[in-house]
Amino acid sequence: MLINNNLLPTKTALILTKNALKLTINLHMLKDIAKRQ
Repeated sequence: MLINNNLLPTKTALILTKNALKLTINLHMLKDIAKRQ
């Protein structure tokens, strides 16, 4: 049970960082599209 409890925050942090990376990539792509137009 201790291992599972310790892994949960790590998984959540990983998911959050992945989402943050996706958001930043999307923002950069939008900026590039805006520059082209």
